[in-house]
Amino acid sequence: MRSRVRRDASASPGCPAAPRSAPPPPRAGPGGGPAPGILRALSDGHGHSMTDLAEAVLMAHPTLTKAVDRLVDDAVVYRRQDTTDRRRVAVYLSDLGRDLVARLDRRAAGHHAEVAAAFGAERTDNLMRELEALAAACKNRD
Repeated sequence: MRSRVRRDASASPGCPAAPRSAPPPPRAGPGGGPAPGILRALSDGHGHSMTDLAEAVLMAHPTLTKAVDRLVDDAVVYRRQDTTDRRRVAVYLSDLGRDLVARLDRRAAGHHAEVAAAFGAERTDNLMRELEALAAACKNRD
């Protein structure tokens, strides 16, 4: 079993460390696992079928089902039967889930600002564009 080593902030000067007082992410997997991706995919306010959600977050159905079950148990998302096709079930963010997404967005924006302060705004913007291009290229490869 491989251990995950957390690098101390002092080991890489100029790089902001993750806030230690932050609340833990939803328990969809080890350390939050896929929960933030699932929450982001659901944050458009529309219900999504498990098939659409699996495609959006690039997860196998059994893994996604377990993650969504945990989020349902935590009252972060809920399932509702499709009104047009009763065989289909859609997943939605609850009010608690929307609040959690807003908190995650604020934390991400704060972290982005810290990175920009340490790395420089222009370099950070370039890095973000390159990462977005890499993500798009990987997604289009399928």
